[in-house]
Amino acid sequence: MNDSQYKYAGFGRRFLAVLLDGIVLYVISLLFDMVFHTNIVSHSAGTVGMHFSGLNTLIPVLYYVLSWAYLDGATIGKKIMKIKIIKADGSKLDVVSAFVRYLSYIVSSIPLGLGFFWVIWDSKKQGWHDKIAKTYVIHA
Repeated sequence: MNDSQYKYAGFGRRFLAVLLDGIVLYVISLLFDMVFHTNIVSHSAGTVGMHFSGLNTLIPVLYYVLSWAYLDGATIGKKIMKIKIIKADGSKLDVVSAFVRYLSYIVSSIPLGLGFFWVIWDSKKQGWHDKIAKTYVIHA
């Protein structure tokens, strides 16, 4: 990959994309819950709370992994922010590399999110999850 041919996306643009994706995932979860009534449960005290559902864990995984692999390396938030993810060799992500990148978010988040903030001072704007998955986030 010729590094000079890409403009790496910085922290601010990436952060806004994550916020937009959070809104998309929230709406998807609400719609899913309304249709399938998966999360709302009544408690004996008469209050309504949220019940853990494995699907609420699976939905974000599928959203990110499938978007990265099949929508040209970009979720809806990334498309709005005009950025996308590519492999270090410049190719598109496949499902396996997208899943590795998603799982690598765990490493980036454990030490107080330091792996995400790493984008701020890294010369290629890579977070730890990017380094592990060998990916770059670039302007589309």
